[in-house]
Amino acid sequence: MNRRPNPSQDAAQAAACTIGIEARACFGNRPWAEIEPALARCWSRNYARFKVDWISVAELAYTAWSYRRARVVLAGEPPYRELAS
Repeated sequence: MNRRPNPSQDAAQAAACTIGIEARACFGNRPWAEIEPALARCWSRNYARFKVDWISVAELAYTAWSYRRARVVLAGEPPYRELAS
């Protein structure tokens, strides 16, 4: 049985991951149990359009929040020859 993709669900999952990443940057090492109520309120205020409740995406947010590896940004080599000396 083929399941049709749900763009709203995909967008909600991406937003939950973003909230988790941003929560780590914003709240630092504060415990999840301490910050989760604030994140749930943020979700209700800002992401109601997805029609996905916080409980459905909280685990994704937690996974993103708890990810400890350094984040790498890939960029091309800067054009050193074009920089003024």
